[in-house]
Amino acid sequence: MYSSRLLLFSRGRRKVASFFILLFIIAVYGEYDVTEEQLARIPHRFGAASFQFNGVLYSYGGATRNSTASNLFTSITFDENYGRVEYSDVPQSNSTPGAAHSEAVILPDNNRVILFGGRNLTDSSDDLLNNTRMRLYEYRFDTRNWTALPIQVSNGESLYPRNRKDFSATLAPNGQIYIHGGLDFQDSPSPVNDSWVYNPETNVFTRLPPVPGQPFSDLYGHSAVPLPNGVIVYIMGNGYYGDSFRNSALNGTLCDLALLLNTHTNEWTHQQLSGQPPQQIIDGYAVLGPDRQTIYMSGGYGASRMLPDISVSSNDLNALNTTAWVWTSLEQTIGEPPKPRFYATAELLHDLYMVVAFGVSEYFWYNDINVLRFYTAPNGSLTAEWTTNLNIPPISQDIPFSNNYSLSNEIKMAIAVGALAALVATLAYISWYYRDSAKEMLGRSYRCLIWTSRVGEPMWTGLAHIISKFLLSCMFLAYLVYTIYLVVNSSTATLTIQQPVKRVMLPDIRFCFDGWQNPSIGCQTETLSIDDCVDLNYTQRLDMGMHQPYFGYTGTVNCFLFHADEEFRLSASPVGPVGTFYNGSRIQFSFYGDAIDLNNPGLIHVTLYPRGRDPNLSYYFNETQYGDDDDTNLDDWLHDESNNLVSENTYIMAANKSSAVSYQLSTHRYLQNSAWNLVGISYAYNDTPSINTLSLQGTRSLSPLPFNINGTSFLDVYPQSYLELTMQDERVNTILASVGPVGGLLTLLITLNTCIFGSRPRSPWGLIHRMMWTDRSRNSLLDGLYEKFGNVTPCGNIPFINPVEKRFLTSEEADCHDIVMNPVNQPQSVTTARASQDSVAAAYRRNPRSEKGNYVSYEEPLLVEAMRKIDQLQRRVQLTELLLKAYYIDEEVFRNLHIALSQPHRMRDVEVSSTLSTSAPDYDDGDKSLSPPQSPFLPPNLDAKPLPADRQQSQASMDSQASTSRDPRLSSEIRSQQAYSTPFCM
Repeated sequence: MYSSRLLLFSRGRRKVASFFILLFIIAVYGEYDVTEEQLARIPHRFGAASFQFNGVLYSYGGATRNSTASNLFTSITFDENYGRVEYSDVPQSNSTPGAAHSEAVILPDNNRVILFGGRNLTDSSDDLLNNTRMRLYEYRFDTRNWTALPIQVSNGESLYPRNRKDFSATLAPNGQIYIHGGLDFQDSPSPVNDSWVYNPETNVFTRLPPVPGQPFSDLYGHSAVPLPNGVIVYIMGNGYYGDSFRNSALNGTLCDLALLLNTHTNEWTHQQLSGQPPQQIIDGYAVLGPDRQTIYMSGGYGASRMLPDISVSSNDLNALNTTAWVWTSLEQTIGEPPKPRFYATAELLHDLYMVVAFGVSEYFWYNDINVLRFYTAPNGSLTAEWTTNLNIPPISQDIPFSNNYSLSNEIKMAIAVGALAALVATLAYISWYYRDSAKEMLGRSYRCLIWTSRVGEPMWTGLAHIISKFLLSCMFLAYLVYTIYLVVNSSTATLTIQQPVKRVMLPDIRFCFDGWQNPSIGCQTETLSIDDCVDLNYTQRLDMGMHQPYFGYTGTVNCFLFHADEEFRLSASPVGPVGTFYNGSRIQFSFYGDAIDLNNPGLIHVTLYPRGRDPNLSYYFNETQYGDDDDTNLDDWLHDESNNLVSENTYIMAANKSSAVSYQLSTHRYLQNSAWNLVGISYAYNDTPSINTLSLQGTRSLSPLPFNINGTSFLDVYPQSYLELTMQDERVNTILASVGPVGGLLTLLITLNTCIFGSRPRSPWGLIHRMMWTDRSRNSLLDGLYEKFGNVTPCGNIPFINPVEKRFLTSEEADCHDIVMNPVNQPQSVTTARASQDSVAAAYRRNPRSEKGNYVSYEEPLLVEAMRKIDQLQRRVQLTELLLKAYYIDEEVFRNLHIALSQPHRMRDVEVSSTLSTSAPDYDDGDKSLSPPQSPFLPPNLDAKPLPADRQQSQASMDSQASTSRDPRLSSEIRSQQAYSTPFCM
């Protein structure tokens, strides 16, 4: 049925997401939306007489869980604004007649209600057998009084209408009430095969002609529906089947007839029915639809489709068109139908919706409310659906856009695309605005995480390293995901903490007498007599008018609640804390009362509740500071109590029984549903009191007994131990508990990767040094480097960044090692190099006092040897820097120092400082204008001679960039190209 309804739902033209949600809700919760607190006040009953007036469903009488008949007079209507159920009692001023299986009709004056037949509240079997006349009562809304009406028959009639049940009383358009069929109240009920018309103005019954032929002469459990043309349609009921109503083989052939009564002529006719005959319906319900020509039928009981010779209750919905007399199955009606039941109450309100309430099935009593709503579909046809709230729009009805409570799929997709585009645009703008840092981070991520091949290594080692990191990363991520799954779906372990105490509190105890008259309770301890204990006023009677627990079919229920003060405690010995009173080690309850049925003595239902979590206090006395404040738990408790769902710590005591119950109070610290508890430190708890009990029952000894002991049963209550127990929940897997295994695996994988492929240089800087997205913060970092280290060496002479000598490396070699051959402040470097070279030449310049004018020849070998050693040392230093940079040292700090010295405002400071600190060549006073001579004794690398072609090209490029670097307008571009270009490996 559910799948077919879903298929119907999917065939609509315009469906929105809210419709699917509403369908899901209705499919799960079939009955109308009524709170558990409301349901607790609505009694379970069946066989009530009903009528509707001014959009209100009235129900009178009916069998309840406590009695076979009742005088309940209630009304059900719905709030126009919110669709909420409004259930109330109808005022009754005088003594009211009890009734069950009766029929009620409201007269056209909308003031008088006539009640026919049924049984009384106090009727015994003999009364039902002896008083065979129809019971007749009248209720007036203006006076709120009930009046018993005499039974009168028309002249010449010797028989009176017999009292009956399972019959029909129908108000026809002519103002007359027509009574037909039913069963008597014999021990073995027999059909009543007569029909009467009652005139409410003269209070006279007139017998109608008998029904011609079978199967309608003995009809009961049927439905009677009046049509606007004055015809009453009698359908279903047991008259169709006779003794074979449990035979499912006849189900398809015995529902094809209807009995019609023309109230204008009082003539009976048979009407053949076609279409799809429904399952047989006995004691079901039927209403005439808003179109005044379609009868909707459901409920009742009939032959089982699956089990042979068994009758079962039903909830199939069928429609009978009284124009074409065709049956139609409404199995695919949207929504969940009422639960299978018979003896239910149903009426059509406001010509818009059928309300179904109460009823009973093979095992269940019902007090729920169900609504079948009628509306006109877009194609003009009348459509029906079961709904949970009249304020919710019909599911299968097209709704204007202005009334739509949800967005369409197209709008949702447009919003998602727009949000994604906005996110992409935002990221693009941030990347453009901070493009230097973004480029640096991307470059460093690529060089550190993806391609980490070192200078001098073959390509296959780099590829193998990438594959290894990928595999190890997958392993780590898989374990990380698994760990996150364990943390999120962690099980809970309970730790029990025990604290010895000398005194323990008593639990709250509820005693419910089921099937007893005038019950009472006494209590006593080793130190308190019954009078002393009762005088403490710890036992209170509960108002069964607010809510009455249901325990079965045994009879009337009366409940008491024992709730002691916190200072009233039990102790193992009289020796206790100073200032405390010894109340004893146990408390004994004695129960008194008379059984309603001596042949079937009643029971006593005992339920123990932990201190601070007693729903009885919250519900009956509104003591929420002690009771259960959670409305959801309170609703669950009311539902269980109303449906005989026995809870834990509940025991049943029979008459003349002696029982003992031991208890252990504890506090269970449940973890809250909080994300903080995933961390694993300082858990967030909900402290919930709990109780554990054990019971032992035995037959009460009848002798010897003190003569003044007249209680029917006794119950001893004592603590299991003198301990304060705390059960504390803890998560097995938490974030903190998982840090160790995750960190250990990460360390193991890194160590394994390092052992196989060696280590990489690590930068001394961290994320805090790199997450600088503004020029001000970046410059503050560069200022620190410049102030502390910038005065040691000029720009162009930074270790690991600039070469020791340009002649040691070609351009290709410099690119390979990421060496800056053309520093930004090149003139400083050129001046310093030339000054050093000239100073060496000046030391060996021609002595003006020398006659030959040449350098001293005997020093030439020493100079050549010294310059050769200097050249070797420079090459060793250059080699050391390259190897350290490639395998051991991350040059990020050196590169940032190079950037700091290369900025334009600092370049000018360096040039001035270099000019003041560089010594001029010490030429002869008489020959200062001459250039220093080129000595033939200098090593070839220092002589002024032409450079090779490749070196000339490199020198020209360096000189060109040196000249352009003085332009401040180019400093930003240079900085962006050279800043943060070294890989960063954490």
